Amino acid sequence: MGLAPPVHERATPVEDYAGGAIDSGLLGALAALVLRQNLSEAANAILASSPLPARYAHGAFHAALGTALAREGVLVRDTDRLRALDMVDTLVLHAGTLHDGDDLDPHAEAILDAARRAELRVIVADATTDLGEFAALVDDVVDSFAGQVEQLRDAGHVVLTVARPTPHSGPHSDDVTGLLAGDVCVVVTDADAPVVWGADLIVHNGLAGVWRVLRAAGAARVNSKRATGLGTASAMLGGLIMLAGTGRRGHLLPRLANPVHVAGLAGLVLGWGTAAWVAAATPPAGRERVAWHELTVAEALERLRSAQVEPTPLDRALEHGRAAIAAVGGNRWPRPFGTPCTLPPMSSPS
Repeated sequence: MGLAPPVHERATPVEDYAGGAIDSGLLGALAALVLRQNLSEAANAILASSPLPARYAHGAFHAALGTALAREGVLVRDTDRLRALDMVDTLVLHAGTLHDGDDLDPHAEAILDAARRAELRVIVADATTDLGEFAALVDDVVDSFAGQVEQLRDAGHVVLTVARPTPHSGPHSDDVTGLLAGDVCVVVTDADAPVVWGADLIVHNGLAGVWRVLRAAGAARVNSKRATGLGTASAMLGGLIMLAGTGRRGHLLPRLANPVHVAGLAGLVLGWGTAAWVAAATPPAGRERVAWHELTVAEALERLRSAQVEPTPLDRALEHGRAAIAAVGGNRWPRPFGTPCTLPPMSSPS
């Protein structure tokens, strides 16, 4: 379905900070020109208040995050709307997303845990079947998906919507309308579900992909706070250097040790590192809904032994690195903790 979501004009915290920083720099430059009649000080006042560190941290995070999500099977359709992740405060799930056949999806609890860690309010909409104990764990269960999203947005909330349309869904069905009404729209698609191309994020690996998006939402909020804090610190330090007048040939901010440039480099590293933390996270194994009380001891132990954790991209990269080192210079890579080490036989003294 080639539907497009409505345009939502919301400024991110970094954008708000950047606007205020530019205004402060212009006021400082005007004061330097009027009171001290010093063009160099005016230029340095604008440089000291530059929002460059905050923008670098914000941009580096989202650039690396888009790549990380793509590697995990999440297609980012709109990178601009992805930047609203750091403002999301409410998650609205269509109940159809939580079901895998007649039962709850094995990753349903992992989704709830990721949302709680991201400090999101969780609402489930259009629950036509019994959610069991899961209904008691969310904040609210409502009837209308689209109506609830519109109500939340009218109240000033920033909403992330998740839905899995059915083969019977149409452009005006409640699940599709509610999905596209969110500030960040995440659609889960599979062989039986139609693809809503107007969604911001398209997930093809089920709720495991949604879990990573929610983890990214929490990381985006942390990165946004770091970005604005880094920009504020660099502006304060630049202002102190300017007031102290420690420069050469009238240039009060040294070029190489300029706080704005140093903070900008730090912002790039921090933003990329935060996104790498999201990419390196181990996906949840999922809760297998088994009637354990009906199994014998041998059957229960066999199920536990067969459980495997999906390796993360970082795990796979380390494994490729070990294989490359072993192929070039012998197997000298440190063994994982707990791996038995085989020592060569000692020759007897002659």
